[in-house]
Amino acid sequence: MLTEAVGAGEPRFLHESMKREIVVLAENDGRTLRVPVAPGATVQEGDLLAEVNINHM
Repeated sequence: MLTEAVGAGEPRFLHESMKREIVVLAENDGRTLRVPVAPGATVQEGDLLAEVNINHM
């Protein structure tokens, strides 16, 4: 996933809460630089999920 190209609208994360799954989509084209959380980790509101370099047109 690191330095992986991502397109706007592509799924980036799957958030599970209260037996519901929420797909988090990329808002812009860019590259994933860092993912500071491990798969399956518990996250809180406001936690950083990824650092992304956005491609500017």
